[in-house]
Order: sequence, then structure tokens, then C-alpha cells
Amino acid sequence: MKNSTSWTASLPTEEKARLLEESAEIFSSCMTAGRYDAFFDLLEDWMNTARIHSDLTLVSALSGDIEDPTGQYVV
Repeated sequence: MKNSTSWTASLPTEEKARLLEESAEIFSSCMTAGRYDAFFDLLEDWMNTARIHSDLTLVSALSGDIEDPTGQYVV
């Protein structure tokens, strides 16, 4: 059986730390409220971030300068 958190392997170390911090904070809030939708949304967002980090072509495309609609570069 594949490890259910294996997707975290593609996250850089500093991103893993942010994931843990955000997860603890959101999970605590969810426990208080008795609703866990926000926690599952957070995990989905982080899984998508991990997918980006695992795709070198996508990382490269998203790491360059971005041209905004007015034709000026945003750094």
C-alpha cells in the first residue's frame, strides 16, 4: 500500500514546515468547530503545490517573470 503522505516528498523543506504549521492551526480550529472541510481544502491545496514541485517543466514555467495584462513585467 502506498503511503498516504508520500506526496509531501516533493515539497522543499521550508514548504513542509509551512504545511505542518498550517495543518496544526487549521486542524485545531476544525476540532473546535466540529467541521473539517477547511482542513481537507488545505490538504488539497498542498497536494496541488506538491504536484507543481514534482513537475520540473511546470516549476520552470512558473518561476520566470510574469507579464501582466498591461504588458509590464511583474517580478
